[in-house]
Amino acid sequence: MNKRYRSHSLSWILLLLLVALQVTGLTGCGGGSFESEPLLPEEPEIIDPPVVIRPPVKEKQPELTETALDCSLYPMPSTTADAASYQLTFEGVKMHINGVETLIKGVGFEPFGPGESPGSADGVPDSMPYFCMLSKAKEAGVNLTYTAYGEIEHMVEDHFQAAAHLQLPMGMGIWFSGDANNYQGVEGDFQAPAFKEHVMGGIESIIDKLHQGLSQDYSEQVLYINIGNEMSDWAVSNTNRLHPEITSYQGEYISAPEGSNATEAFLAEMADYVKQYEMDHYGV
Repeated sequence: MNKRYRSHSLSWILLLLLVALQVTGLTGCGGGSFESEPLLPEEPEIIDPPVVIRPPVKEKQPELTETALDCSLYPMPSTTADAASYQLTFEGVKMHINGVETLIKGVGFEPFGPGESPGSADGVPDSMPYFCMLSKAKEAGVNLTYTAYGEIEHMVEDHFQAAAHLQLPMGMGIWFSGDANNYQGVEGDFQAPAFKEHVMGGIESIIDKLHQGLSQDYSEQVLYINIGNEMSDWAVSNTNRLHPEITSYQGEYISAPEGSNATEAFLAEMADYVKQYEMDHYGV
């Protein structure tokens, strides 16, 4: 091998060695030093943990325990109270009772046995401590009680007397079936003549007892009368479907404007009948 060939081979060897050193990081890019920069590990990819939505932790509720109400502390007065007299008026959205602006703090009071309601109860318990219960309600800040009556047997003298003694205004509901059931074959149609006759008969009986069926006329003790109760969706829909032609009701005291549906017209008609009947028979 001649010197020229050996010189070229040595150059190639040195060049390959230099390239290898460059690749392995044992020399800098300038080629003047064989000090190497330390190899840094690759930064791991940061992956956000999945978001886990957990329901809020509910605080443990205290166990409910029955507390006996000692009604011996609230005996019904032995004297008879005169029925109270209240007048309800409005000034815009402000409510006045006997001319005094009043913020209503009411409570529903149903004097029935456990699991019973105005539509299922035959009567009310004989031992119902009306004065005791209404006294406790008044102590709690209540200034109006509301009771719905399905039958005249639900209207008990002690209830009205207790409210009179306590000067506690009453709201009164006249209950009817929310399924439009008159228990004589009609169901699901508030506009059926037989059902309307059934409701009107209940209105007459309850108003008669309020005025003359107890020890005295308690009508002025009742701040307002409410007609009906919760009405089932299917009965409302069925009534409106059966009577698309009924779009209003024009009453003597209460009306339903044009664009109303058949159920709304029925409610306006029954409310109007309450006022008509009371005015025609009792002048109020």
